[in-house]
Amino acid sequence: MAGTNTITYQDHMLVKTVTMAWTSDSRGDVNTTLTGHLNGIIERCVLDSSTSAIPTTAYDVYVYDAYGNDILNGAGAGLSTTGSPPFVKVVGVTLSGSTGGASSVCYPVDEPLQLVVENAGANKSGTVVLYYRGEEVYDT
Repeated sequence: MAGTNTITYQDHMLVKTVTMAWTSDSRGDVNTTLTGHLNGIIERCVLDSSTSAIPTTAYDVYVYDAYGNDILNGAGAGLSTTGSPPFVKVVGVTLSGSTGGASSVCYPVDEPLQLVVENAGANKSGTVVLYYRGEEVYDT
């Protein structure tokens, strides 16, 4: 089992969003590929854990491109769920491997993306929202 991921595309505005509402499987994992092909520049990601099915502290969220690169550059690893809900983390998406480390605040994509959640605990949930500028999403 790979958990579930309900994907909603809002692509009729200048800044578009892809919202992924995930629920982990019995092992605490999610592994799904987005149904739409994104073409644009991802500028921001919001990671939000559920307030009722709270993931285990130190769970991991990765969003991979077609080449296996985590577009969050590790910022979704080891997420904390301690403190007051909702447990929201806003991530400025960065490119790694550039001179001086991660220096760009956007990530170009032209492919379907893969959402991977690990160590969340059984049947836990959360939301990942990607904000991007670019073309409309089309089916793969």
